[in-house]
Amino acid sequence: DPGVVLLGEALSSLGFVFSCILPETREDGDELRLQYLHGVDPHIEEIATSSDFGRGLLAEIAASLAKTD
Repeated sequence: DPGVVLLGEALSSLGFVFSCILPETREDGDELRLQYLHGVDPHIEEIATSSDFGRGLLAEIAASLAKTD
């Protein structure tokens, strides 16, 4: 739903962070996943990735987690 972009800041202010995009998993398109960790420290520094894309994505998630602290 193109309108989901309007909810991003509101959900972020509640502590939700980006988790992933699942392409074409629904009949009507992609699925956006957000996650709420409720004070859990995910130990970002212990996560290993195998690609530059994965490292970039992890960096973005870490940055969004830092904003919710």
